[in-house]
Amino acid sequence: MEKKLTKHEIKRIESDRRILEATIKVVGEKGYTNANFKEIAKEAGITPGLITQRFETKENLLAGAIYHVDTIWRVD
Repeated sequence: MEKKLTKHEIKRIESDRRILEATIKVVGEKGYTNANFKEIAKEAGITPGLITQRFETKENLLAGAIYHVDTIWRVD
């Protein structure tokens, strides 16, 4: 039986998606070194603190963004 997601879980998934897509955009425009949580948060429409809470480091955030892209483009 498939588990139904709660509203909180759906909101968290949506926030993560927005953060990861904003990361891809900002890193693509400015490069990894010049991208920062503040700019990514602005692009995603969330606070920088939420990025820190969810991903902790810039390295984790980039890894999440790469995984997100891989998941979207994967064709099995």
